[in-house]
Amino acid sequence: MAKKKSVQYFTTANDILDHPLYKRLSDKAKVYYSYLCKNENIFSDGNQFYRSNTDMAKDLGWSIDKVKRAKAELVKSGFVEINIGESGKTKKITFYYIHETTDFLIHRERQEILDNLTREVKRDIEPTDNIEF
Repeated sequence: MAKKKSVQYFTTANDILDHPLYKRLSDKAKVYYSYLCKNENIFSDGNQFYRSNTDMAKDLGWSIDKVKRAKAELVKSGFVEINIGESGKTKKITFYYIHETTDFLIHRERQEILDNLTREVKRDIEPTDNIEF
């Protein structure tokens, strides 16, 4: 009888996958997000983990530029937060914090609404009204 292989899994919250903002991400950003979730399960020391662009590119079979573009898209959309650090003298590493629920999006959406309203109000006020924001 053949021995069964041990299969490992990682999870991603349905509210992330179902969110309209996630659906608008490029395919490479979605793959990278899933890859980051997998790495968080493997390398996390609590709520963040770190990896270099070189290591990520090697694992994914991507160029470093492709990794940087996918990372930038996820950071811009708010799904991932990063901090840059160093390991040794020459190797730069990225500390990743992955948002696993859409709670951060609620705050982001509220901020975008407030920013848009502020722009509209500023546009509607005559320059001679002398009102400051």
